[in-house]
Parts: sequence; C-alpha cells; structure tokens
Amino acid sequence: MQLCLHAAPHLLAACGRNPLEAALRAVAPRSARVVKTTLCRSRAPRLADCAVLTLRCPQRVRTRLRLPERFPEAPASSGALGDWYVHLVRFSRSEFVIATSERCLLTMLLPARELRTSLVPNLHASLRSLLERLDIPQERVDRELAAMQPVSFARATNRRVLGSMNDFAFQASHHLSHGDDLATIAERLAHTPMSAIGEGRGHLGFPDMLARALLAGGVG
Repeated sequence: MQLCLHAAPHLLAACGRNPLEAALRAVAPRSARVVKTTLCRSRAPRLADCAVLTLRCPQRVRTRLRLPERFPEAPASSGALGDWYVHLVRFSRSEFVIATSERCLLTMLLPARELRTSLVPNLHASLRSLLERLDIPQERVDRELAAMQPVSFARATNRRVLGSMNDFAFQASHHLSHGDDLATIAERLAHTPMSAIGEGRGHLGFPDMLARALLAGGVG
C-alpha cells in the first residue's frame, strides 16, 4: 500500500478570468475540460453568486491532472463540507483516489483511471451516494452538490486531514481485502470515530454525525 501525502507547491484555480484558464485549455482536449475557472471578486463567495469547490492536491495528483505549477490564491469552498483533499493510494496492483472532506472527514475511494476527466464527476457521484446512504435529506444533498462546482485547486496543507487520510487508507485496504465495494467502504469510514474531529482533547468525533450537523447549518 502506498499513500501519496507529499504537500505540493501552491496550485490553485479559482472562479473568472484568469491565466489558469488559458493554461488548462492548452493542455486539455475540448471533450475533457472538467475544470472551469472563474475569479470570484468576493473573498468569501456565496453560493448564490459564486459557488466553488477547492480540491487540495499533492504533487503527484497535480502532475496527473497536468495542472500549471503556480496559481493565484484559491477561494474557500462554498459547500458546507468545505475543501476536499484528494490523494492517490495503491493497494497491491490497484490504484484509487482517496477524497476527504476537510471539515468533517467524510472519506471516499474513487476510481483513479482517466483522472483528468473522471475526478470531479466521480467525486460528485460518490458523495451523492454516500449522503443518501447516510439518510441526509435530499434537498441538503442537492444544495451541497450544487455548491461543489466549478472547481479550483490548492496544495495540501492540513496535517490533521493528511494524518486522518493515512488512517482511513489503512482501514480501506482492510475492507477491500474482505470484498467490500467502494460505496460500502465509504459508509463504513463515515461511522469511524476520529480524534481529529473530537470536541476537545481525548474526545472522538464521527464523520457522519459532523456532516449531518454541517449540512443542517448547525456548525459554524
């Protein structure tokens, strides 16, 4: 098992006119432009006027996506679950994307094939499936997914999230070895107690419970 957790140099894309858009168009075929870039004038964009999802990636993911080396400052994600950390994990001969919410640590494994065109659609589809399995009300699921586009990129910096992803990767490898599918694994990980989101030292928090509170607007 190999988990890619190297912090990448600053790589960001945000919402409007931006040199990044030209760079992305230069490297991506027209049929595979999954990253739309716009520049939000507001430092704290609202869903009503400028929704955005920031994916925080290490060097290896950035290289696979053929992203430019440098980007302007990325906006904060407008969704309730915040920025998402995206890395690559390998279990034996199989490679997956591991995606984790910075705010609640919901975590999913995604297929890693054709990463440039599949990453965002797979993230959206897997999150919808997971939230529905967790019995999140449909209107809250729809609202969160609507807030998760267009996409910007940033380097992975939060050590709390990175450490938690190491733990989740180990657990995921165990579940995979027992034949669980990716949707079942995501649900199992959502019920896993984690010290990184506990209320105070020595306390544990649960990703699914925190996600419910965030999506309900009960956590600031």
